[in-house]
Amino acid sequence: MKKLKQALIDIGNLQNDASQKVTLALSVSDKRHRASVKFYRGDTFNDVWQSIATVLGATSNNSWVRLDIVQGAQVLARKLFEEKLFKITKMNFWRYGVSFDADFRTALLETEINGQAFFKPSKESRVGDGHANSWADYEVPVLHQLMHRRSLYEIQAGAWLPEIAMYLYWPEKFVGGFYARDDNFRTRIDDSEHFLSGLVNYYNYTYRQA
Repeated sequence: MKKLKQALIDIGNLQNDASQKVTLALSVSDKRHRASVKFYRGDTFNDVWQSIATVLGATSNNSWVRLDIVQGAQVLARKLFEEKLFKITKMNFWRYGVSFDADFRTALLETEINGQAFFKPSKESRVGDGHANSWADYEVPVLHQLMHRRSLYEIQAGAWLPEIAMYLYWPEKFVGGFYARDDNFRTRIDDSEHFLSGLVNYYNYTYRQA
């Protein structure tokens, strides 16, 4: 972990010139599931690194880990953003990350966007014609609905509620924790951290924006 920290420091330019904040994106995959991505922000690199080091300390040594540094950000009106998308020459070839808020609570990495074909080419576009005429498959109100549904699902299908934990050998020990329902009710530290961080981010974004 010390080598990873030093490698980031050696890269330099750790602070976003526009916001004067340090923003790092941590991606973790257990090799069987899509990577969990979380953005960490702070006034100094050490502040941000402390949060990341805590997560990595509880992450399996067999996991795949990647760190991205946000070195610059540009505020775009939606119209200008869509114009840039329209000029993409290749399908699923957007070369930047995107955040739908200033604090990176709803940010997506370039690899997430292209890996999930978040920006779609027009129906008229054909491979090799030089113009994808891409467009963004999102609406902000819809994103808010998805955030709410996802958070509700985490609580209903991933939290050890009393009516679920009561069937375990020591119910009281599990209540309030989290589990992966689609993986035989697996309970691990990294699962709990991902669930909890998602709910905390949802709470902060929804109720504490002011």
